[in-house]
Order: sequence, then C-alpha cells, then structure tokens
Amino acid sequence: MESGPLALRSRLVNSRLVVTLAIRGDLSPRLSRGGRDVQFVNAAGAAVVNYSNLLVFDADGVALPARFEVVAGGLRSTSSSAAPKAPRRAAAAVGGSDVKGLRLTVDDSGARYPLTIDPIAQQAYLKASNTDAYDYFGSSVAVSGDTVVVGALYENSNTTGVNGDQGNNSAPESGAVYVFVVDLLCHPPDCNGNGVCEAGTCVCDTGYAGAGCDRCAPDYYDYPNCFFCVAATTCSGHGTCNGQGDCDCDTGYAGGACDQCAPDLYDYPNCVFCQAAVTCLGHGTCNAYGECDCDPGYVGENCTLPPGAIPTTTEWGLVVLTLLLLTAGKVTFGRAFQQPRAA
Repeated sequence: MESGPLALRSRLVNSRLVVTLAIRGDLSPRLSRGGRDVQFVNAAGAAVVNYSNLLVFDADGVALPARFEVVAGGLRSTSSSAAPKAPRRAAAAVGGSDVKGLRLTVDDSGARYPLTIDPIAQQAYLKASNTDAYDYFGSSVAVSGDTVVVGALYENSNTTGVNGDQGNNSAPESGAVYVFVVDLLCHPPDCNGNGVCEAGTCVCDTGYAGAGCDRCAPDYYDYPNCFFCVAATTCSGHGTCNGQGDCDCDTGYAGGACDQCAPDLYDYPNCVFCQAAVTCLGHGTCNAYGECDCDPGYVGENCTLPPGAIPTTTEWGLVVLTLLLLTAGKVTFGRAFQQPRAA
C-alpha cells in the first residue's frame, strides 16, 4: 500500500520469511488484531485505507502464522549477522526521514513453497544467472508492470550491455542490474476455449474452473460441456445430479426435472399410488389425486360391491391378489384398503 513511492525487500531470518515495505507520504500504518489488520491513517488520524484478515498459506494450502509489525524510526537496509564478509561501504537507506516501515513476518517452518500472501502472491523465484558470493543480489528491487529489475550491489563483472561475459570478475564491486520479464501468457494461451487470458491468468467462463479452465466448477457437470445442476432446484428436490448433469429421480418421480409423478402415481408432489386393476379392483379408474372413480354399482375407496352383493369369482380373486401384495409390502396405497362390512 502506498501514498507515494514504495520499496520492498524480503529475506529469511531464523526460518522466518520477512517482507519489509517502506511507505512514503503522509499515511502511517496502525495495527490491530495482533498484526492481522492494518489501517493507513492520515495526519489527522483518519483511516484512509484498510487491509484486514492477513492470510498466508503454502503450496499445499496449509495456513502459516503471520503478522504485520511497524518498523519504528524509519527503515534502513540490513544484512544478516551471520554474513562472513561485511560490505566495504554502507548500503544506501531505502528512503529519507519521511519513510515509514511495515514488516510482514511469516513462520514458514515446514512450509512448501511457493507461498501465497493475501494480497501478495509469490509467483516466481528470481536468481542471478551468474551467482557469486557477496554480490548482494536483491539489494534493490523495482517492479513495473510485467518487468522486475534487481540490483546486485557488489557484482564484479566488467561486462557492459546485455548478456555479456558474465563469468568475468575483473571489476570488483562494480555492480550489476538484472532485468526479468514476467511471462504473461496463460497456459494454455486460449484457456482451453473456456475463458480469457488476463495478465497471465485465465479468467474462466461461468461453469468452468482451474488454472487453465480445464474442469467444471462446483454444481456443473460433464466437462467440457459443464451443464448446471443443483438437486434442490434443477431436480425439484426429488432427485440427485449425475455425472452428466442430468437428474436421477427419486422413486416415484419422473421427468427431466423430477417434476412429475412416475406411472401409476398421482397428485404431484405427493405421488400417491393408484392402479385401476389393483387399487380399484378393476371396477374404476384412477383420478388425478390417486383416488378411485368407481364404475356404476361399485362403491368405496377401492370400488368394492355394496353391502349384500355377491362378488364374482374374478372379483374375489382381485381382492385376494391385493391382500397378498399388501402383505408382501409391494403396494402402498394413499388411503387404507377396507373390506366391505357384512350385511
């Protein structure tokens, strides 16, 4: 965050990653919640910019302890006390007396790189092409768009221009500058036809996910088609989404959206069983509510004969069949089956 030029340095100190930021201008950092939140306030003490909920995690998604710290008294460059050779001249300060420092400390013990620091993300590891001890690669860093420029304060080569003799060390402490250009191409460049590439990142179309938009997002199925399906809505709450994004309906329901009753079931969404030959004993038809509309001369919920009437052999057979099915648990009526009372 900056209200003017900003400088950034990072180093490892006793298994901790330390990222130091210098802030120029009239804003000052104010910490809260144990260093997880930062307010940038003006001279009157009014908050101008807020950053909250610091989050750091490694390549496996494991959250790492992290906090911000205010660097009092301005910011100066430092080197590790373990360095066997001290520089022959003092490194320049990052800024003047108006520089305010903010340090981010991450405990990366056991972490697997790269780390993601919200909202700062490590996307690449930069290293000099002709590394030598005490070159102080990284003593200064500048970033502009897709280009990173890194200084090596005490690099010893006498080469000039670009890609010269990097093995030459005949000009002690002459210094060098390394220029890195970030690859802003997406991989694959067309995001598999399921998104657009913006600054090296695929922005996926609706229904697609992944670094290359190469899989379906949650609630979408059958890549590369990625059909939308949510059981509670797409399947009307009476089914589940299968691998093709279609609805597999629960027992008793039918239709592409499970929004109708299966055959021999009526009165959606209750879906009451009714089969004319069984429920109505062959003497009626099932209406829209799963009830029997009886033929003339038959009465009751199951179209039985009126009291005193003598059933035919066929009618008795249907009654016995229905009772057997009920006993075996094969049929469930919406309403209880009743035998006619004796005259």
